[in-house]
Amino acid sequence: MKKLEGKVGLGIAVLMSCLFLSQTNVHADVTAEQRQLIETQVDQLDDKEESFIPGELIVGLSGNHRIDLKEKSSSNLFGINARVVDDLTLGTNEKERRNHNQVLLIQFSTALELSQVIKQLHKLPEVEYAEPNYVVSSDEVEPATVSTEQTNHVLKATQIIPNDPYWSQMWGLQKIEMPTAWNKTTGSKNVKVAVIDSGVDYKHADLAANVDVSLGYDFVDNDADPQDGKGHGTHVAGTIGAKANNGLGVPGINWNVTIVPIRVLNNEGKGSTSNILKGINWATEKKIPIANYSISGDKYSASKETAIKNYPGLFVGSAGNKGVSLESDPCYPPALDISNMITVGNSDQQDQRSSSSSYSKTKVDLFAPGKSIFSTIPGSYGTKSGTSMAAPHVAGSAALALAQNPNLTTSQLKNKILNSVDKKASLSEFCQTGGRLNTAKLLD
Repeated sequence: MKKLEGKVGLGIAVLMSCLFLSQTNVHADVTAEQRQLIETQVDQLDDKEESFIPGELIVGLSGNHRIDLKEKSSSNLFGINARVVDDLTLGTNEKERRNHNQVLLIQFSTALELSQVIKQLHKLPEVEYAEPNYVVSSDEVEPATVSTEQTNHVLKATQIIPNDPYWSQMWGLQKIEMPTAWNKTTGSKNVKVAVIDSGVDYKHADLAANVDVSLGYDFVDNDADPQDGKGHGTHVAGTIGAKANNGLGVPGINWNVTIVPIRVLNNEGKGSTSNILKGINWATEKKIPIANYSISGDKYSASKETAIKNYPGLFVGSAGNKGVSLESDPCYPPALDISNMITVGNSDQQDQRSSSSSYSKTKVDLFAPGKSIFSTIPGSYGTKSGTSMAAPHVAGSAALALAQNPNLTTSQLKNKILNSVDKKASLSEFCQTGGRLNTAKLLD
């Protein structure tokens, strides 16, 4: 990247004057190694690539150090022509936010070079981390198309088959043995699942009964209408909870569930780290027990890692579609070790790893159907592929397990999912469990 064109030294003094200083452990959560990773990533960025929003930073403060947001109107905050444009701290009010390290979105002069600003801010004991506001996108590998593929399913006495006309095309649900699982439970409206994505077509005839718009939010347009303009989130939602046995379209894993649409991606399937943080924090504040996150990862983000760790429920994420090992070519958050997160790879009808699916024996937890998955799209139905489609099979199955046993803790729920996979030699070198999701076994 280019050399610094302005000076940031003055910013250190100005920043310190804006802080409420307190006696706390410096950088208690984000390590020097993590800050170095942030700096190394930024040094490797191409000035012309569109992987971050120019002139914006996400800054996390250490301990109880806080910036007085009354200063945010200043045109020279931090001495780098910066101003606070958003408070990304977890909490619905100031009292709650004071229980968490302050996280701020700032804008600064693009005359200053990004990497130098970050390195200077990292020298401050009051700054836990500073990182770019990265651009993210939906995690799929092909557009929606009309599917004609069918699967012949042999009915057993202990199985329940829904009357939805496209059931024969639902090879993924058949592979994880949903007809047997439905004999145990078909879900509960008491179980909530956050879909952190491009929104959900909550007016869709096969989704409307299972979506609660009042609990969701649109962080792209900053309003309470999380309608899907891309189609990605609607497809994810259909796998989790399209209304089943209604003689219409497709069944979801949960015939009854409450899907909470949280829109963080625009109509092109693009979003930002700052909006992702708002979406995850929203799910945390609403105490939603399961979150599906089918959004591509790439650069490490300390703020995103912290948000996932703060989330009290099970965070189900896609492994990514680079088709590479996350150990040799890590992308984030899939490459992180977070106790409440499950990372899902994409498998095909033969229980093979889809060639586009990223993998790792230490980072990817399990595989689930993700190739040529038929589900809802805005106003219709269609096929999509990718780890984006695999993750909601796991999130939906987690919701079904909670419907069966509402007393499961997040840790217990995660362990039940991982301990009930179908072991497959074809997947043994690609994930920790060496297996593919089996929802029927999960509910045993």
